[in-house]
Amino acid sequence: MDLQDTPPTFDPDAIHNPSQETLNSSKVKIAVDVDIPPALPVHYASSTTSHSWPARMLKGISRKYPAPYSLIRATLLYLRGPTPPIPLPNPKPLLDRSYTTKYFSTSIHLEQKWMNKTKFVSSPILLVAFGIAYIISLSFLVRANWYLTPADAFVDCTDSFWLPHDGCGIDGQRCAPFVSEKPVQFRCPASCSSTPLANIRAVGAEEVVYKPLVVGGGDAERTYRGDSWVCVAATHA
Repeated sequence: MDLQDTPPTFDPDAIHNPSQETLNSSKVKIAVDVDIPPALPVHYASSTTSHSWPARMLKGISRKYPAPYSLIRATLLYLRGPTPPIPLPNPKPLLDRSYTTKYFSTSIHLEQKWMNKTKFVSSPILLVAFGIAYIISLSFLVRANWYLTPADAFVDCTDSFWLPHDGCGIDGQRCAPFVSEKPVQFRCPASCSSTPLANIRAVGAEEVVYKPLVVGGGDAERTYRGDSWVCVAATHA
């Protein structure tokens, strides 16, 4: 800090009786010497700066497929909703109706009455009770279907009593007896009636293909040939 003029001498009497000369001589010019750093370089954003790759990709898609892009964009904007959000009005009960005519006006509050009558259904205790009852009943059903059925009772849609590739031997001795006094239990999978025969099978003078193999069942005892599919024959019977 450099002082260009010599400061005035201090006069105690000037405090009580300041004169115009003293006031003028008190004016001091002060020059401040401060080191100002050089201006920093300023980088301006160029208008040719490339955008990110998702923006460039979307821009390319919008140019190449304008109609689908506009449709998808409009759908996404619709799903997003207005900006800023617009509060929706309170929902109007479906069963509550108001009727107004020239002479009178009336309202029917069916929904509110129905909600009051069925309020006990929303009880947590009732929900827990129904859940326990469902689990117990489902357990009994699964036990009867899977654990009380013999393992050899599960058959396929194309299984038959007559084994393929001459598995029953001469005169079917390996598949005997052909008549049993005890009922035979078997369990079939679903949709066996729509399982077709892929290879040609001769049934008398007829060749069967692309249909379920069921031979017989037309007599009074509903008898089927041994190479008939068990599940389809049971459905046919």
